[in-house]
Amino acid sequence: MLVAVIDLDLAFVVIAWNHEAERLFGWSAAEAIGRPAPELWHSLGNHRRQRRAQLARTGEWSGQSVWFGKDDRPFAGWGQTIVLRDRAGEVVGYRGLVRLLSGLEVRVPEFPTGTAKRAAPRTMQAARDVERCAAVLSENAKQRRRRTVAANLRRIRLSRDLTQDGLANRLEIRREHVNRWENAVWEPSPEYIEKLAVILDVPESAFYAEPTTGAEAAA
Repeated sequence: MLVAVIDLDLAFVVIAWNHEAERLFGWSAAEAIGRPAPELWHSLGNHRRQRRAQLARTGEWSGQSVWFGKDDRPFAGWGQTIVLRDRAGEVVGYRGLVRLLSGLEVRVPEFPTGTAKRAAPRTMQAARDVERCAAVLSENAKQRRRRTVAANLRRIRLSRDLTQDGLANRLEIRREHVNRWENAVWEPSPEYIEKLAVILDVPESAFYAEPTTGAEAAA
């Protein structure tokens, strides 16, 4: 599963924007980098203030929503934002991860385009429709993501000739954690995904990539 990765500075100005972010939100990296996040997207209900408050309290926000990107084009997705810190523990920015919720068709009322559309209130019916559809897919999506992460983690670990004990020791955690990750009981937190990427020398997106079939791998 492809993941949009968006890095922001302390003022929530975009400093990194990958290819999947271009595809989901419609803005090229050249258009997005250097611009404040509110100029590039907004979400149903526009709970930006609450999300930033949660970031300040816990260092993380995650959830499902409907985002509106370039030209107010909507899509339903699962998003996560984490605080980025330097070696001294000081907050230096934020990283956003967004994955498309496939199979969920988004239908919203017609509003004027541009600024007027952003100012127009979303109807309660639209919000209920999105919430209902998201609830139906939520658990399946979470399970599918856990299975994908589990399969990729096991495959990458074995390719590095690492045992579960060896990986757990390098992460300074119990082997049980690694075992539960690889059996899709738990999903590694963003902090552990970042550590796993460093230890296993792969990009973070490698853990979320859909496994290829045998034919594709041989091609």
